[in-house]
Order: sequence, then C-alpha cells, then structure tokens
Amino acid sequence: MTWAEVAWGLLTMALSWIGAWTLAKSSGRAKRASDAHVQAVDRLLPAMAQLRALVHESTATPPTPNAVSLAVYAFEEVCMQHAAALPRELSSLQRDVRAAIGNYFGSSALAAIDAEMRGYPLSKPDPYWQDISATYLEYAMRHLQQSLVTAKVTKLVHFAQWRREEDPHHRTQN
Repeated sequence: MTWAEVAWGLLTMALSWIGAWTLAKSSGRAKRASDAHVQAVDRLLPAMAQLRALVHESTATPPTPNAVSLAVYAFEEVCMQHAAALPRELSSLQRDVRAAIGNYFGSSALAAIDAEMRGYPLSKPDPYWQDISATYLEYAMRHLQQSLVTAKVTKLVHFAQWRREEDPHHRTQN
C-alpha cells in the first residue's frame, strides 16, 4: 500500500465522519425546531379557540370588556412565548388575530397594546362583522393546524385583505 493510498483512505474517512456529524447536528436542530413548532401550535390553538368562543357567543351573551381583554392578553402572551417557533408564513398571526378581535369588539380588545383601553366599552354586536371575525379566526386556526401536516406552509391571508374580500361595500367601490 502506497503513501497516497493511505492518505486517500484517511481523507475519505475524515470527510465521511465530518459529513455524518454535520448531518446528525442538522437533524437534531430540525427535530428541535419541529418540536417547538408543534408545542407552539398546541399552545396557540386553545387561546385562539377562547377568542373565537367570545366572538361566537357575544350576540347571545355579551362578554365584559374585562373578559375580552383577559382573553386577548392570554393569546398575546402565548404568541410572545412561541412566535419564533412558527414558520415565516405565519409571522403575521398575532397581528391579524388582534385585528380580527379589534374589528369586532372595538378598542377594549387592544388592551394588550394599551392598558388604558381595558375599560373601554365593547362595540355593539353586529352579526355581519361577527361572522367576518369568527370565520377569520377559524381560518387562522385551520391554517395553524395545517402548518403541522403540510410540507409547504402557505402564507396567512392578512385580516385586512380578508375583510376587504368579504365586505360588499368595499367590492362595489373598487
């Protein structure tokens, strides 16, 4: 066996070891990211379901401004803890859910941004806007669930765009 053959064998072995180590490291990182994504969805869905329930039940039993503020706080807290684990295509989730809730309930839903809004009265329930906000929340929840099982996550439609597409007044003007 020549010196060149020995060197070639050692080089091949070293490159194989480096490749295996790199692959194992990236697999571990991908597993941690996947586990964090699953945990984020597991924590976000109940908070979003609570918001959706408030919207859904509001025409039968109007919630208090405090109940809306507390539900929004809970959602915002979960978002702050887990937003980094979501795919980039879902990066607007917190802002868009906040917009959907604020669109229907009014300024007390924005108490997580400005604490002085906590005591503001809720907007008068309107079945039309209730439906738009509730269906957006359902869409966002479904999109979040699908992000766990689809290979490529599609970008979340922003609430402002959703609202424009649902608003017949906006469609007649454009």
